[in-house]
Amino acid sequence: MEGQTTVTLLSRKKVKVAQDTINVKRIASKVTVNVCVEPSIEVTKITSGINDTIWVVETWVPVLDDSGNLTAYLNNASTKSTTSDDLFKVTDIKEDLFTYNPRSPLSETTQEDYNGTTYDFYHFEPFYTSPVEWEYSDPDAPYVKIVCQWQRTQTVTTTKQRVNGVWGDKTTETKYNTTAKNFYYKLALPGTTFKKNNWYNYKVYLGLLGSDTDDAAVEVNYEYYVVDWSKDTQKIETSILDARYLSVAKDTIYLYNEESVNIPYVTSHDCKIIGYGGATNITHSHLYLKDATPTRNKVENIDDRYTIELDTLNNERIISFNRTLNNTITDKEKFDFTVDTTKFRICHADGDYGNIYYHDIVIIQYPAIYADFLKSNSKVFVNEQYYGYYWWNDYYDRTDDGNTLMYVYDDNNKDIGSIGDPDAVDGTANNTNQNLYKLYVTVLEDDNLFIADPREETGSSISNINSSKAKTYRATKKDAGWAVAPAFMNASSYGKTTAVTYNYAVERCATYQEAGYPAGRWRIPTKGEIKFVVSLSVNEHIPSLFNSQYWCASGEYFSTTDSEFHTETNSSATHFVRCVYDLWYWGDDPVQSALTTAKWSDNL
Repeated sequence: MEGQTTVTLLSRKKVKVAQDTINVKRIASKVTVNVCVEPSIEVTKITSGINDTIWVVETWVPVLDDSGNLTAYLNNASTKSTTSDDLFKVTDIKEDLFTYNPRSPLSETTQEDYNGTTYDFYHFEPFYTSPVEWEYSDPDAPYVKIVCQWQRTQTVTTTKQRVNGVWGDKTTETKYNTTAKNFYYKLALPGTTFKKNNWYNYKVYLGLLGSDTDDAAVEVNYEYYVVDWSKDTQKIETSILDARYLSVAKDTIYLYNEESVNIPYVTSHDCKIIGYGGATNITHSHLYLKDATPTRNKVENIDDRYTIELDTLNNERIISFNRTLNNTITDKEKFDFTVDTTKFRICHADGDYGNIYYHDIVIIQYPAIYADFLKSNSKVFVNEQYYGYYWWNDYYDRTDDGNTLMYVYDDNNKDIGSIGDPDAVDGTANNTNQNLYKLYVTVLEDDNLFIADPREETGSSISNINSSKAKTYRATKKDAGWAVAPAFMNASSYGKTTAVTYNYAVERCATYQEAGYPAGRWRIPTKGEIKFVVSLSVNEHIPSLFNSQYWCASGEYFSTTDSEFHTETNSSATHFVRCVYDLWYWGDDPVQSALTTAKWSDNL
């Protein structure tokens, strides 16, 4: 709005001294926000635990009976202005930017249409800012934050996990959660300017749950118009078609044994899908673990197991992704055994705008059974002893006589196997694999196997080991049978040993340490875990880790000669052992202080 006004200068005695007409300009921009909220939203979650599978259907309802449950505010408004038509860039006036306090909506609502559906709209007092200019991806660009409270009702269906191939009972119950929770939304503004004397009006639709943290607010759908801010402004139902924007709800998505996901996005113009980083082809990659030296395979074109399409769902634009999982272990070529990463870009489809308005998307898909590896640092300890040195009777003894292995002992000087020369573990021959293999299991194809915690219920000290080292060690149950831990790791070939009796095999694993995973956490594997690992090797998904006769927790031994378990009746018999570590309980990461120094779990 521009115009003229008359200014009169009076003396102290109220006598007119001078009078003239001057030009008047309105400098500010006006921003108004109007919000409608979906009456209810359903979210389904599936969790596979050790003993059961749980389906949770959550119904979320907005809590709008209190004015403080829905708020909005403008971020990065500007106080710096000029009477010219020039615009300040936000990068040059950071000290002049400010954020409004959250505002509650006005008391009166109106019923208006949004994408063909009538909603109650909540209106907020206007926000004002001086004219300003920003780049599309500028971190200091203005935006509107919206906070809405939602309350949920849960319907929980629990199915007991199968034991020896038999599924347990199913129970269903409804839980009411009376505690409301705030969710956060971000209105990323279209265009790159606020111009003087313009009114920017936004109609915002909250049709999905936002983020439960302020700093990760979910971007939302909206309509908007811009008109001249005159004294008698009239509402115009239109959009400014040459203003551009593209916002995607998330750019990194994790799928856990799920084949599909819908990713909401908001755009001013039609979009297309191309390769990540602007490349021609969509790519996907995964680990290839068959060989002793793992590699990452990158495929430039997706196959017929993938679909990536632009679609609409409930009046929202979505990127629809689907990749069919193959969970059949015996399929040597297509079994999904490692994490698959798909990368692509969504961008504006017309002209060169795709180089400006785009988002690179990464989808990380975890199958039902998946593996990873860690190349060992070759630092193996058994009861604090390692190759070349061992601790005995308060002094160090060095083995430097050229032997390729050294024997290790418990605290009663009993032989619990050996440690080999790490230089001999080079990945070139049988049982020289340098990798620890991490295995994660949520579903087992073999009906004889079942997922469970195979350890003793309570911890205790370790036979023939000083109690100052370990008091809470949880050994594998002898009757764990075909149980398989939800996530576990196999020791590398740096930990290979001479054959030992069953009792000393148990001691060896209890005192074993490798690559920062401390002693007091490793254990002897179950029958189920050995069978599971062997099946992965037989079907060429990982190298062979068992190539002779190996002890399992039951006191039986597995022979690769006939791929069978055998009862051992001779208490003096000796076999090999490959220890395992419970990642599901202790976590994936090594203990930094145990990378190169002997450490016990109880003493960390």
